[in-house]
Amino acid sequence: MHSEITATQQNTAVSTAHQIEFSEALLAAIKQQSQHPDPSCAPYLPRAVVAEARQAAEAMEHRYLAPLEAPALHAFIENLLDTLNACVRNPLDGDTLTIRVRSCCLILADVPRRVFRDEFARACLKRCKFMPSPADLLEMAEEAAQTWREKTAQVKLIVTHDAGKRFTLGYAPPPEDDAAEPLQLTSEQSDQLQHQLDDTLGRFKSKREVRA
Repeated sequence: MHSEITATQQNTAVSTAHQIEFSEALLAAIKQQSQHPDPSCAPYLPRAVVAEARQAAEAMEHRYLAPLEAPALHAFIENLLDTLNACVRNPLDGDTLTIRVRSCCLILADVPRRVFRDEFARACLKRCKFMPSPADLLEMAEEAAQTWREKTAQVKLIVTHDAGKRFTLGYAPPPEDDAAEPLQLTSEQSDQLQHQLDDTLGRFKSKREVRA
């Protein structure tokens, strides 16, 4: 896992300005899950680990996947294109460069904020012999963004798998499970559970009426 996602002995996700740290237990859970992507095969996890995964996923969504604010994005793109313009074989004139900056900001507005760091600028300098079009820049940005989407999805899957296994009828958590954390079901799962309860109550009612 990337160096910005590191281990800590704490049981909760710890966030700093540029870093989200994971406990050893959560890192181990992510590794096990990658080996067994089927929820029925993934190991049952303590509630503390699932709670940490939920907090970490929310932090990653905010710090990595949310769009960058417009002024910050404009400043980054302007600086990047100014640098590229001094290095490529087909530099643009001032007016065209200004238009290119605005166009790139428009097309990159929804790209995850984590992309716009020094490593992305270095990648552009390595790949671009000619001035990139907005579409070229978007393609490179989406390649970089995919890594962080996948990292976040791995953590979110911990929570999804746990909820799915708890909803499966007949699945019993181990004794050390902390039942204090409420079960969170999707609307579809709630509807299915309510249907099963109504069906069961209906059968009991029918039996009582027959006996009567």
